[in-house]
Parts: sequence; C-alpha cells; structure tokens
Amino acid sequence: MKKLILMALCLNIQAFNQKVRDLSDECPETRNFHHIVQLGSKKQYISCNKIHQYDRIISNISAIAPYAPKVSLIIHRASGNASFDYGGNISIPQSLIFPGKYGHTIYGNQFKISSIFAHEYGHAVFNEELKKREFFKVFNLYSRRISELRVKNLLAYTNGNIGNMINRTKDQMNDLSERRKQLDYIKMRDFITAYSELYADVVATYLVNQKSDIFEALYHDSLNDRQYEMLKARSFSNHGDWEDFYHTPHSLFAKTRAYIGKEYWPKTQAEKKKYLSVILKAIMAEIDKKYSEYSTFNAKRLNNDLIARLEEIRKTL
Repeated sequence: MKKLILMALCLNIQAFNQKVRDLSDECPETRNFHHIVQLGSKKQYISCNKIHQYDRIISNISAIAPYAPKVSLIIHRASGNASFDYGGNISIPQSLIFPGKYGHTIYGNQFKISSIFAHEYGHAVFNEELKKREFFKVFNLYSRRISELRVKNLLAYTNGNIGNMINRTKDQMNDLSERRKQLDYIKMRDFITAYSELYADVVATYLVNQKSDIFEALYHDSLNDRQYEMLKARSFSNHGDWEDFYHTPHSLFAKTRAYIGKEYWPKTQAEKKKYLSVILKAIMAEIDKKYSEYSTFNAKRLNNDLIARLEEIRKTL
C-alpha cells in the first residue's frame, strides 16, 4: 500500500514539475485550433491577441487555399525553429532567437513570426492532398496518432496525470515512432519535403504579397555566406546561379520559386486561390510520376520538370 502511495506521489510530482499551461479555454473564440498548449511556464506569457492573430491567419489562408485543416497549436517560449509534425500540430516560438557566432543570442524579427506560422500551416494544407496517396497513408495515420498523443501527454501535466497518462502516452508515442521509422516512406521523405517546403513558402508569401517574406522572416546578422545564399534561395525573385542552391529540401526548388515569382505571382485574391490550387496539383502530378524512382532525379531535373508542367498549365489559364 505504501509503495502504491509513493508511486502516486511521484507521478503527481512529475506532473507538477513540468511547466505546461492549457490555453484552449483561456483564449476562446478561435475557430481553427483543436487545442492550444503553452510550454515552459505555468504563467501565461503569450497573449490571447497573438493567438487570435494566428487564428485569423489560418482563416485568411483558408479563403485562398484548397484545404482548411484544423490544427493544434503548441507554443514554446524562445527558439529559432517552428514545425508542422506531419500529423496535426504546429509548434511555434513566442520569441524568435538564433545562436550567434560567439555564443550570444540573436533576436530575430519578432514581427515576422506570423509569416513563419503561415509557412507551417502551408505544410498542413500540403499534407491534406498528400495523404490521398497510397504510399503516404500509413505514415499519415501514424503521424496523426502521434500528434494526438503528444497533445494528450502535454495536457496530462495540467490535470494531475490522471491514470498515469504521461507515461502511457509517452510509451505509445515511442512505439508508433519506431513503427513509423520502418515504413518505406521514410526513404523518400527528403524528396517529398522539398516539394512541401516550396508549397509552404508559396502559401506564406501569397498571404502577404511579398516575394522575399520568408527571407526577411529568417534573416539575421550572424548568417555566414553559405547560410545567407541558402536563405536567399527561398525568395521568389531571381536568384542568379541556381547550382548554388541544390543542397537542402528548403532550397532545392530555388529555380522554381523564381519562375513562380515571375509567372504565377497573383494580382488578385481570385488569382491567389487559382494559383495555389494549380501549383499544388502540378506538384502532386510530379510526385505521382517520380516517387517510385525518386533517387534517380537530381535537383536540376526536378526543377525543370515542375517548371515545364506549370508552364504548360499556365498557357491554358
């Protein structure tokens, strides 16, 4: 009996020590979030106004995008990273920071965090179309379940860890993550991610009508020359030497971004809606055609084929 009481006390201490706050009820009247969870402090450090701003961003994207999935929002205090987890969660920092060359902290453009959020939601839109593909279905099912368990795990820290929910959900997440690693899709993830990064950048830049929006959101003075060039590859303006940008999923489609900035840059809300649908369909057609032999295509071929497909469609618009 004493052992059971001690175990219960340990579990409650574990829940008490983890600093998590559930903001879902504290910031009501949002339409696009399943849950809103803040990490790193039991005291609310992000304003409901900011959360409502993110909610409006989703609503504005939904007005022009082919899909409007609801997501859960996970906020952490400070980071240089944000993410969409392939399932249903967007993680975003309250403050944008980067490590400096000499160990100091560099604060990014805090006004541009909304652009980073829009980019991450662009991944969620992309995911809605990708999950129709047979090769992605099981990976998507695992990812969605992991996302749900992640939220349950965090919320358990706020409600006393009833039924040892913290450890139960953690074990389930670990099991599903290991099973997900065995799927064939993992081998082609970078190939698909490059297309997703392109589309997410299109969504974010269309929203604010600014071709260099992602570049401006992530730029800081401590970037080295290579980092600067790789970040410049995400602008929808002319980049110059395409061969310099073929190194990461974020920059692989630099040439296509410049083409979109020239030939698919919308002037009206109606054009945004049309172009986001056209670009997504063109990307998916390329994925459907190439995914089984994805490793045989280099960046030059991938760019040229997608541009050719977009150009063919453009002539019929």
